This record gives sequence, C-alpha cells and structure tokens, in this order.
Amino acid sequence: MKKLLVLFSSALMTSAFAQCTIDGPSNLAVGSTATYSVNMDDAQCSNCHLWENHGSVASMSSNAKKRAVRVTGNSTGNMTLSLAMLTPKGISQCNKTISVGNNVASNAAATTSSRDRTDYSTTNAANCNSDFTNYTEMRKSDGVVAFVPSTTNTDYKYRWEATYANGEVKTSTDSTPNFSYSKDNGISSVKVRITSPNCISNFTKSYNSTYWVTF
Repeated sequence: MKKLLVLFSSALMTSAFAQCTIDGPSNLAVGSTATYSVNMDDAQCSNCHLWENHGSVASMSSNAKKRAVRVTGNSTGNMTLSLAMLTPKGISQCNKTISVGNNVASNAAATTSSRDRTDYSTTNAANCNSDFTNYTEMRKSDGVVAFVPSTTNTDYKYRWEATYANGEVKTSTDSTPNFSYSKDNGISSVKVRITSPNCISNFTKSYNSTYWVTF
C-alpha cells in the first residue's frame, strides 16, 4: 500500500488530472451492500486504483486497489466515494455521493449469488488463484446490459450463461459480455465459469422478476 501511495504522490506532482465516472447506485439501504466500479478502466495496472470513502455512514469491504469495491450502508446520511486511478496519461479522479437510508428500494436486494471453486492442479482449493468475486451490471443502452467482472485477467477464460424468464439461454466467452433484456423477458440467472491457470471458479447470480423493470 505504501508503494502505491508513493506512486500516486509522484504522479500527482507531474501529471494533469482527468475525469472518470463511478458506476453504482446513488441510494443505498442501511445494511445492504452494492458494487461500485469505474466506468472506463484505463488504469495502467490492475492495482493502480485508490478508492476512499469519506463519511462513517458506509464502509468499503473489498480491495481498495482494484477496479471495483463493495460498499455497505451502516447508518443514515450521505457519504462520498472517491477514486484516483493511475493511467498512462496521468491521474484520473472521480467522486460519487451516496445517500444511505432506511427505506431504499435497492436493485442489489433483488439478487442472490453463490460461488464455488474446483482446484484441478492441487488437492487444496484454497490455492485457487482466481480472484473473481462478483460482477457489476452496467447499462450500455436501452435493453442492453454489460456484466463487468470485479477483476479481469488475460490469463482467465470466461464462459457466461444467461437464462431468461422465458427459458431462453444465451452464452458468451467475452470477459465483459453484453446481453439484451426487456421488462417482459428479463434475465433470471447468470452463471459465469472462470478458468484460471490452476483452477475453475463458478459464480452464479439470480435475479427476481422486478429487477429488470427498474434497471
């Protein structure tokens, strides 16, 4: 962490600032957790991010050096989530104000997820080197959603499978796939299989029937 701070300090003295955008809900319910990520991740390395939360009404629960963080609402009030990202062109900075309340209709509450790993090179699954923990739903355009992994790695192979309310199944092998959806035929579940150099990680997220109506 100290090395990262020194790197950012040096860049701050020699580089101009650029703007970035943070994706994620502006409203968060007390006790709920949501994922926030940088919209266009042009960082020069996977750990070239520095997230900070300003205010005690919410807390971060994931690696502050990655492209996405998890934020949990602790008490009512407002907080500011900030990101400084080291890019080949200098420092990119952005902020997002998050309002934490008691009666917030959060899309995050409309999903459930599960994860398992299969280690095929050793007998201990704890040695799995896949750091995929979740993904963020990002609205690309009307009726199109992109699933953005919490981390990406060129050594990984992905296989996404989206199951729709009408039973249709669509697949993709892109690291950040795009899927169509509609209010009448939303995605009911997504399965992603991540194959890393020494293990397979499976992640499943399910959505209730109202998620895509308000997405």
